[in-house]
Amino acid sequence: MFLVGFHLSGLNEAQQQEQALLSRALVDAASILSSSHRDRVVQAIQAEVLLAGYFFCTGRILEGKYHLHAALSITIAAKLHKLRSQNADPGFPELASSAIFGDISQLDFPLDQIAEGERINAFWTTFTMSNCWAVAADSPQNFIVESFGPTVDTPWPLDMVAYEQGLLPFNLLGRETVTRFLERRSSFTIGENSLIAMYAKSSILLVRAAGLSAIHRTDMWQQRAEVFAVEFAALDDLLSSFNLSLIPLSQIDSSSEDFSFAFATHLTTKVAIITLHSKLRENSAESSEKALSAAEACADSIAGSISSESPTLANPLLSALWMTVGQVLIEEIRRDGAERRFRESIGIPPRADILNTKLQQVLTVMRYTPAHSPLNDYMFSQLQELYRGTDQASR
Repeated sequence: MFLVGFHLSGLNEAQQQEQALLSRALVDAASILSSSHRDRVVQAIQAEVLLAGYFFCTGRILEGKYHLHAALSITIAAKLHKLRSQNADPGFPELASSAIFGDISQLDFPLDQIAEGERINAFWTTFTMSNCWAVAADSPQNFIVESFGPTVDTPWPLDMVAYEQGLLPFNLLGRETVTRFLERRSSFTIGENSLIAMYAKSSILLVRAAGLSAIHRTDMWQQRAEVFAVEFAALDDLLSSFNLSLIPLSQIDSSSEDFSFAFATHLTTKVAIITLHSKLRENSAESSEKALSAAEACADSIAGSISSESPTLANPLLSALWMTVGQVLIEEIRRDGAERRFRESIGIPPRADILNTKLQQVLTVMRYTPAHSPLNDYMFSQLQELYRGTDQASR
């Protein structure tokens, strides 16, 4: 926590002190599981997640992926994906006891709902972060949702206040939580619509959209093309209904912690829509319109409602999402310029001015983000270069 807080403080003149904090954090994180503390598993996961976030912030993507993978591995070894499971499936027993993790498969019984809630939320936080960065860092997504997702029985998480109030039902059990969501079989659990659960669901949709988009080919065999069409339609429908179910950001106090979760959920969901339709946009007017509408909605979400210094924008993952949004807007500006004369001849007003305004909103957020990182700076420069090319081509 000291390391992340020090980095976000912006005291760049004290890099030597930050390096000392990093060295100590790495040593401490490596020794947590060997301790006898009853909460060592949750503490180890939290440490690895914080280290991953730090490395992503500082542009050290490979190291960030390493620590995020470590966090996910600990959750699997400790069977946190099987909390309150209806099934007797042991999960991944080969990870439960190893030279790396020690024997962490037999967790102490939680002292109370708060302790149990910390375990549930530790799993979902790690799972969500792994989903999002698998797409943002262009890592293989198949393992997370396709291979690991079906084994998840842990119920959807609650906000910590709910655990403190004793709202976790004593008889609540989970089964196929991720699979049931993707197949639209509601689990009807108390945490299903919590802010952290909705963010987790948006990350699942993002990974699923990226996976489907990756396998799309114009020359697919007919049988595979038919299967793809069914899967695409099902996910498109799920994304549309999920997007409509989200609480409007205008109804949430922008200075609250809740807003950060809600904003990330809205943005991730809409980028999932863009990702799903990305390869079909050139040949499908419907896909093109859905992707553009999602990109415009992302830009509109920051228009006049969020300060550029807001902690909501400090999430290093957002730069990758803004990159996707900006690319769609730029491509549409380019298309509008190429078709300007034709549009005017049939009475359709040009959209370039409106789209330029929305793009500038995205670029402004990236330029003044409170969590500057090499990753954000790189993506910002890439968008600027792409935009300059479009501007020059339109002259």
